[in-house]
Amino acid sequence: CTKSLEGLLLWCIEQDAPASVLETIWMYMEDPVHAGLVAASACRERGVNRFGSASYSDTVAKENMDSIADHFERLAVLLLEELATTGKGVEYLFQESDRYNRYNCFRLAHHLGCRKFVSATFYRLAVDRYWRTPLPFSVGKDQLGTEYLKPWNLVKLLFNPWQSEFSVGDLLSIPYIKCCTHGISRCTFIALYSYAVFYGLTYRRGFSVAKV
Repeated sequence: CTKSLEGLLLWCIEQDAPASVLETIWMYMEDPVHAGLVAASACRERGVNRFGSASYSDTVAKENMDSIADHFERLAVLLLEELATTGKGVEYLFQESDRYNRYNCFRLAHHLGCRKFVSATFYRLAVDRYWRTPLPFSVGKDQLGTEYLKPWNLVKLLFNPWQSEFSVGDLLSIPYIKCCTHGISRCTFIALYSYAVFYGLTYRRGFSVAKV
């Protein structure tokens, strides 16, 4: 039944159904945040593909579709903010949905380009929490302290990982740590490679800095 509702919602968007009809169908979805993001993307795509000409009527129709898309994004944000008051908002944001190819709201919003959803305050706070939590993500896990967001403190932590409350494996699985170590390793490789190439060239040519 829910699968047919999802298909019905997309079909109604293709048929330019009124916003009230679309919202009524959406209210019965079992994954309403996912459905809201998908509906918003479908409305924008419909506006571009169906009403892409420069005529006045098409311009008005496209603006209407964009308005409906924004409305669905706002509904998705409001739902997550309401869940946040119960303490389940972050968990829901990263919860995968079988109805949407195992996508969670976090990935789906980026994949569909839902900018208003991504720029919402709650979303950014949730992502910050994810960024500092060992993988696989769980709301109950401890987070990396904000003091380690400072470069010097992070360097000291990497050289002495036992000073943190995490095991070495958990520490290295934190997305923020993984990103930093990846960047450091790339810079180190480039520096060593450049030095090796430069040293090899100067050695073969008998070049000496002292002569310069």
